[in-house]
Amino acid sequence: QLEAERRAEEEANRERRDIVVEARQGARVAKEKLDDAKRARAAELAREKAANQRRVTEEKALEMVRKQDLIRQLKAIEAVPISEVHKYDPTTTVGQGLLEEMSLAELKERIVVVRRRQEEAVVEKHNDILVQKQKKEEILLRKAERISRIRDMANVQAALRRQKAVAVEEDAKVKHQRKTEDEMLVLHARLQRKHEAMRAEQIRLAAEEKQIKFIQAAQAASAGAVEETKFRELRKGQERELHTKQVTALAAARKHEAGKVRTETIRKGNLKTEQREKRDFVKEYDERLRQLAIGNEEMLEADLTHKQDMVMTEQMRYTSMLERGLGISARTLKPPETAEERTRKLQERLEAGRMAA
Repeated sequence: QLEAERRAEEEANRERRDIVVEARQGARVAKEKLDDAKRARAAELAREKAANQRRVTEEKALEMVRKQDLIRQLKAIEAVPISEVHKYDPTTTVGQGLLEEMSLAELKERIVVVRRRQEEAVVEKHNDILVQKQKKEEILLRKAERISRIRDMANVQAALRRQKAVAVEEDAKVKHQRKTEDEMLVLHARLQRKHEAMRAEQIRLAAEEKQIKFIQAAQAASAGAVEETKFRELRKGQERELHTKQVTALAAARKHEAGKVRTETIRKGNLKTEQREKRDFVKEYDERLRQLAIGNEEMLEADLTHKQDMVMTEQMRYTSMLERGLGISARTLKPPETAEERTRKLQERLEAGRMAA
């Protein structure tokens, strides 16, 4: 144990010695760096001092040159002889006896008066230009207001025409849809009757076949005669069934083609009506603009009042026609049915007809 303590103490002493050696070496290195920095600073200060001395020497030399030049200028001024100077009076004239002879002060006063008059004329002209510009702007504003009123009235009339056209088109669509639905119901009823007739025919043929078999069995006819008769009867039944199918398919195809032709005719008629109304509106609008350019304001105002009365009368008449024709108020009109609603109603009507059959 004593040996271990001794070794530990020696190890601690060795570490302290190493630390002291390193500290001494670090101090020597730091001192060398500090000496180098001092030497560099001393060299820099010496260079700055030399530069300052050179600059001071140059400034003194320049100052000496400037002073010598100033002395030469003063000597040259003293050497120039002094001449007598007469003072000028701007209020006196030359005295030549001319009609337009005047002093400099009077000339300046007249120039000031002329300039003031010119400035007043410029201001007056500027005010006149502003007044004329305001008058033109007021005229343009009145014209723009009249054009705006005309455009508003034209938009109202166009909206009424579009509403009327839409109502007519929707009415035509509803009528066509109802007519198509009625035709489909009639066609469905016909098909039902034909199916029933075919079932009755099949029952009748089956009864005839049974009767023929019974007769053939009763008469004990030969096998060949029985087969021939059976084949002949079956062929007649197939021919009758084929003829019935052909007639039914031909009638359905004719109905479909007729419906397509009627739909295309209605669409073309609506398109022509819309184009004609558009041309009439453009023509009427151009005519109004021409009247406005001529400047006949009274006639234009009277025409606008008359058109407004016509529009209000037409709107009231159209509303009254809707109320009388449909039995409901124009404000309570429902929107047109969608394709899904029309299909659902058609299916309900077909189902009701099928149940009744």
